[in-house]
Amino acid sequence: MIRAHRYGQSSGSYHNTTRRHFRPRLEPLEVRALLAAGSLIGVDFDPQFHLPTNWNGYAGGPTPDALTGLVDEDGDPAGATLLIEFSDGQADADFVVPIGATVPAYLQPLHTIDGSVYDNKQAHFTWRGLQPLAEYDVYVFGLAVDNNNQVVTISGETTVTFEQEGDRQVLWINGEQGDSTRTLDSFAEVIQASAEGLIEIEVSTLVQNLGLGGLAIRQRGIEPGGAIHGTKYHDIDGNGQRSATEPGLRGWTIVATDEAGNEYTTQTDARGNYWLMNLPPGPYTVTEVQQDGWQQTQPVSELGSPGVYRFLVASNQSIDGVDFGNRRDHFVEHDIFEETVAKITLITPEGAEEIVDLVGPSWVDVWFENREGEARDDDGNGREEVMTKLRELNLTGESPTFGTVEVRLNPNFDSVGVIEEVINNTPGILDVRPFAAIGVADSFFDVF
Repeated sequence: MIRAHRYGQSSGSYHNTTRRHFRPRLEPLEVRALLAAGSLIGVDFDPQFHLPTNWNGYAGGPTPDALTGLVDEDGDPAGATLLIEFSDGQADADFVVPIGATVPAYLQPLHTIDGSVYDNKQAHFTWRGLQPLAEYDVYVFGLAVDNNNQVVTISGETTVTFEQEGDRQVLWINGEQGDSTRTLDSFAEVIQASAEGLIEIEVSTLVQNLGLGGLAIRQRGIEPGGAIHGTKYHDIDGNGQRSATEPGLRGWTIVATDEAGNEYTTQTDARGNYWLMNLPPGPYTVTEVQQDGWQQTQPVSELGSPGVYRFLVASNQSIDGVDFGNRRDHFVEHDIFEETVAKITLITPEGAEEIVDLVGPSWVDVWFENREGEARDDDGNGREEVMTKLRELNLTGESPTFGTVEVRLNPNFDSVGVIEEVINNTPGILDVRPFAAIGVADSFFDVF
């Protein structure tokens, strides 16, 4: 690994560390057949509201309580209400991350069912506003802070009773321990709603406190749709491929349009992920809604204009890797340094380390936003950064063991990095001189 001295320019204050590179990971399109539910109505018991897409959150509190205005996974009004009642009048909540091997496969990741409400005696839930006498797939997710044992009864016109005996962080779905090699629907309990459109769930503790990660329900007899999943990312170097250092972009709208012109939309989350759920089978065109100041780099058409994806979506099918990349309209500053000082650590065949001083010219491009000095907080950590690209690096040094040591760039790979301010004193500006009165920034490179 090369540990380089500050490559600094007189107009800035950069602490520069050159890191070993790692190859960009390219996610290919993947088509998966999942026996998935249709328009599921999910409620995640999570004090941090870290929810699966279009699930409803409940963070505990005084009971009885009623969750109204619920939506299904399409984001549409569900028309159902969930009544919640705990025996001591209070639903306590905690954050619990389920073990990955116990989280079933589904059209979207369910590992965000990562909270738990608990009670030392009994909890009662009532789904109201259901289709009278219709059949429903019902899911009770058991998830506890401590080892526990609880008995669950689900009743409508039909009734089922089972136990959930789980170790800490083990996700249970109905009467079975979760399994990542199985699909969610394989755990379903089929319950017929009462003539009043009710399904009731009662949970009683046998050992320790009862613990629940969430509930979900879906009416049967509706053909399940398909799903499209991908990411939206800041293509900092504009090469149309996402590298490991390029962050996701939140709040971008992704649209799937069917042959009749019907649009299904969703927005990217904090990590740039998106899911288009429960799409009726058929052909779709997938696009993003463009935003000012950005240029789409993935996909692109043969003429270089923003491209689109086209898929034939089947029932119970998930199409993954449908990614969109964009770069900003940049102002590029070319910084050429006649003398760059660095150190490299060499390891001899005997295992001894030898530090060699290197010196030589380098050329770094700094990619500001729309004008010189302008920066953005693309990774959401509260500090603004700009992209950098190492154009030339010609360093030479002398080793007592190996003789002359030369460090050059590999022309087959881009050596990119970022300059990130330490403190965001002036929003929208990289806080180093001459763009700000004071400030220090860190610079990182992936050097090939």
